[in-house]
Amino acid sequence: MQVVQVVVPLGVGLGGAVVAGWLAEASYLITGGGAVHWDWEGLPVLVGSAVGVLVVAGVASVPMVRRHVDPEHIRRD
Repeated sequence: MQVVQVVVPLGVGLGGAVVAGWLAEASYLITGGGAVHWDWEGLPVLVGSAVGVLVVAGVASVPMVRRHVDPEHIRRD
């Protein structure tokens, strides 16, 4: 469950970043920005990189599984 708490928000953020980037580029091109268009051929690399980030984040959060925060340590600080 802790891995899911790391991966899901990160996945939503990465998906939002890809969509926001695409929309920003599209609006730039619509307003007469330039001759460069959205590169659909680069999309698999972008999605693969996002999935790689999610995998690394999930693996990195595994050591924290089953560790509990002791409230006494928080109260002392």
